[in-house]
Amino acid sequence: MWFVGVLWVVLGLSACSSHDEHYYRLHPKALQSAMAGCPSHAVGALSCDQLKTLAVRVNQLAMMLKHDQLGYGKKIIKLQEERDQLMKQMNDHPEQVELKYAWVDSEQRLAEHLAVVKWLASPEG
Repeated sequence: MWFVGVLWVVLGLSACSSHDEHYYRLHPKALQSAMAGCPSHAVGALSCDQLKTLAVRVNQLAMMLKHDQLGYGKKIIKLQEERDQLMKQMNDHPEQVELKYAWVDSEQRLAEHLAVVKWLASPEG
């Protein structure tokens, strides 16, 4: 469980820094705004090519949601179950570092999927 606490502190500290890849993955509206500024001005630490790659990924998730809402919801449930299963395995085998990395990856994919739902469900989306 200490790992989860450390992870939240790290994520919280990174949220205070300039907008990075993680920020844009979780804030599609901000990603759109950053893309609108390319290539006329620099957008922090990320190049326009990096922003474009992120935008393609976010747009793919948005299209998946628009075309198959039920399937997208099932994917979110599957990601939640995967995350929970990894957490249980981490508690049972705290010495296995690869489980921690897998949990972080699962948590990030879940957060991306939920960010797209929030973005498209918002009045501005």
